[in-house]
Amino acid sequence: TRKGVKAGGAVFIVPTAKVIKTLRVRDEEIMTVENKETITFEGRPLSFVRLEHVLELQMKAKKKAAGEARFTQAVILGNADRRIAFGVDEVLGEQEVLVKPLGEQLVRVRNVAGAAILGTGKPVPVLSVSDLLISAVKAASSGRAAAPAEEKADRQRILVVEDSITSRILLKNILEGAGY
Repeated sequence: TRKGVKAGGAVFIVPTAKVIKTLRVRDEEIMTVENKETITFEGRPLSFVRLEHVLELQMKAKKKAAGEARFTQAVILGNADRRIAFGVDEVLGEQEVLVKPLGEQLVRVRNVAGAAILGTGKPVPVLSVSDLLISAVKAASSGRAAAPAEEKADRQRILVVEDSITSRILLKNILEGAGY
């Protein structure tokens, strides 16, 4: 069983066994302690990071109406010794999915354990909770969680697949020169 979450406009799957709790947090309950966002969970402070920052996704501006209550959906992930709350746009619910490995070429894609195909036919990345916990700690300590890299936010990405290294480097230089 896996839990679907939406962050940065994209859908991701998280193993339900690693989800400790999902909750709604009032925006005023998110405090900054030692330059890190935290929330209180079970009477103790818990690190809070936004999933789209950890995954280095471009963020879409979210506007809330003046009278609308300001809440953030959070998913607490971890194990017995380490827990981190991840802010997400939406928690989509649980469903049974078959997880496919990424293959030998993509075996070490950071924060991704595999992929699944939803009932709608849409492929969705399955997140690796152990990698996410490490990335969240690194992002929070380097300050990236608070402000993702601006130069990456303005650039579009293109994946170039070419078996000739000479052609690949040439295409890379041309595309980087064009702003990709």
